Amino acid sequence: MVSEETTVRDGSPSGSADRRRGDERDGAASPAGCGRRRVLVTVFLLVTLAAVFVQTMPASVIKSGLMVPARPYLNLTGLDQGWSIFSPDPRQQTVYVLARLERSDGSVAVRPIPGGTGLSAYRNYRWQKYGESLSDPTGGRRLWRPYAAWVVDQDRLEGGDPVRVTLVRRASDNLPPGRQPDALPFVDQELYTAPVAR
Repeated sequence: MVSEETTVRDGSPSGSADRRRGDERDGAASPAGCGRRRVLVTVFLLVTLAAVFVQTMPASVIKSGLMVPARPYLNLTGLDQGWSIFSPDPRQQTVYVLARLERSDGSVAVRPIPGGTGLSAYRNYRWQKYGESLSDPTGGRRLWRPYAAWVVDQDRLEGGDPVRVTLVRRASDNLPPGRQPDALPFVDQELYTAPVAR
């Protein structure tokens, strides 16, 4: 059975006028809208591929220079990768960042980077990566103040009255396999200290 299209008053087939009006409202039918979208998608893909390419280059002076603009983009998109736990050059240290809060009543609270076990570890993995960034004595410097402010806010939400916050880098040198102990004792290094605004 063949169906006939009905026409509306303007002479166009039923429904096509409505579709055209909807497309015009959405900007989807305009060539300029499509062109801009394609350019943005293309730029996004090219920048992403370039940043990933730079990150996977072998260590060199060129890579170091190119990582300066690429690193913030890789961190923002979550594409930053580190393979330093594998051979031939595994990590030489185990590092943690702790926040030490001195309170008005004289007590001291120590807060590690948020984490979890089991399935919650997957949800908190970004915190672990953030902690790695914080622990970098040079590259993590820009993150110290905002993280310290967040820790102070969290302590206040739990009823604490912090007067001073200190971020501490706790590191231990890993020893080669087969020796006892597996690592040297942890050594603390203060990264950032600031009084808390009241």
